[in-house]
Amino acid sequence: DLFQIDAPADVTWDAFVRYEAIVFTVPVVTGQRGSGSVRVFAESPGAYQAQISWASSSGERGLAVCPFAIVAGSALSLAPQRVRVDGKYDVWAPTGWDAMHVNQYERSALAAVAKHVRPGAAAYDVGANLGLYTMPLLQLVGPAGFVYSFELNPVCVHFLQATVRGAGHTNCSIFPVALGEADGSLTATINYGSTALGITSESAFFAAKLGCHVTVPCVRLDRVVEQFATRAPDFIKIDVEGAEAMVVTGMEGTLARHRPVLLLELHGRGAALATLARLDRFGYTIEDLESSRRADESAAFLDGLPDRPIQVLCL
Repeated sequence: DLFQIDAPADVTWDAFVRYEAIVFTVPVVTGQRGSGSVRVFAESPGAYQAQISWASSSGERGLAVCPFAIVAGSALSLAPQRVRVDGKYDVWAPTGWDAMHVNQYERSALAAVAKHVRPGAAAYDVGANLGLYTMPLLQLVGPAGFVYSFELNPVCVHFLQATVRGAGHTNCSIFPVALGEADGSLTATINYGSTALGITSESAFFAAKLGCHVTVPCVRLDRVVEQFATRAPDFIKIDVEGAEAMVVTGMEGTLARHRPVLLLELHGRGAALATLARLDRFGYTIEDLESSRRADESAAFLDGLPDRPIQVLCL
């Protein structure tokens, strides 16, 4: 949504967004003088406001408000709800918008997971969100296996735990952290209208995402494996909204020792280039799940690759 702001040359303004009852205090435009524009990337339905906080050179101040709405095909509740997925397991979703999409995500990728995860295996779900991979992974590894889930969004962590423990699984550990190339902390954007939006400043998409900024711990997967004595991974799924290369960099020791199967969502050509080049020295064969095209090195795979998100299997 694009808003044109008509302001005198001596007026400075910042633009904010309110979603339902939540005011996002991170400005989408800051320090603008005179006329300009505001583009809002609203990714969930509901009632919004564009709020322009302005000040003139003479000391006058004010707040201009423009309400707008994103309308879905049907009325969607803001209340949490439990959703049955594929008739096999339940997932808790925080809103009706999230619940509506639970059964539509990544069917081909989930089918690929079933081919490569065996009973008794150790599986890692990096970017676990609400558990749409964690839950089928728990079914695939069975009681003798183990699943480690990593999720930075505190809203998702709350519902992920409710889903996992509510189903009676005890062979799952949830790490409420971001994985990256260095230990420390990161700034993340949390959008309370859609749990699909929980990304760190390591992602190229960070600046465009609407939401609140929070500080989250960041660790290398190599450190987690060593410090918490986790089981050697047989399978790792990574979906981190554009920060894939940093996650892979922080797990190179684990890759060298254990050579797990990898399922990666690569968010555009730039992320694909940075990520797959890091895997070349480990001898992976890369397969595009959509086209089934395969290559034994990143350069050959990237030749002609479209600049859009793709899912690849690395064997």
